[in-house]
Amino acid sequence: MPGFVYVKDAKSALELLKDRDWDTRRAIAEYLGKEKDPIATEPLCRLLKEDQVDGVRYAAAAALGEIGDRGAVESLILALKDESSGVRWSAAESRGKIGDPRAVESLVAALSDEERWVRDRAAEALGTIGDSRAVSPLIEALADEQSVIENAAEALGRLRDASAVEPLARLLGDRRKRVQEKAIRALGDMGEPAIGFISQALNHKNRRVRRAAKEILESLNSGG
Repeated sequence: MPGFVYVKDAKSALELLKDRDWDTRRAIAEYLGKEKDPIATEPLCRLLKEDQVDGVRYAAAAALGEIGDRGAVESLILALKDESSGVRWSAAESRGKIGDPRAVESLVAALSDEERWVRDRAAEALGTIGDSRAVSPLIEALADEQSVIENAAEALGRLRDASAVEPLARLLGDRRKRVQEKAIRALGDMGEPAIGFISQALNHKNRRVRRAAKEILESLNSGG
């Protein structure tokens, strides 16, 4: 139930998406996301496209991700060009949750978004979708701001493409400890192709990197 508005189910809530009060529309969108009923997919797609209030479009994009209906993918792809960076962020995150490969090209484009947090979510979503087309753009993203680098490294670990091993290994020499730690974990996800770099990391100056390298090698040696 969306706070101050009483609804008994998703179907009865749909009409309230047309309410004149924007806060009601936003609250109903959030409610529909929690209900996860695909009946709301098309109305939420319309809301995402047509509503004039950024906060409502943001809520609609987020709700579509919670519902997880692939019928929303095209609308979410279009939303990545929204004038609001918050809406673009929400759309990128939701596309990662849905995991449809149709979103890959637009998410790759979002790695060049002017707002860092949109690039963050795009990198994370590409790792979730797991499409090899994202490998080269994610390697390029390793030169971005720190949070984007961290998300790109994690995504590359999930993709497990051997071409990312050396770029990730170079991050072990980064001055930022969190970047180093994300890099060793991503190399661990790569497994055998990265074993040489993981072994070298046993002597790394960062204690957490050394410990992670030891744990990874033990797991690999045990067949884990």
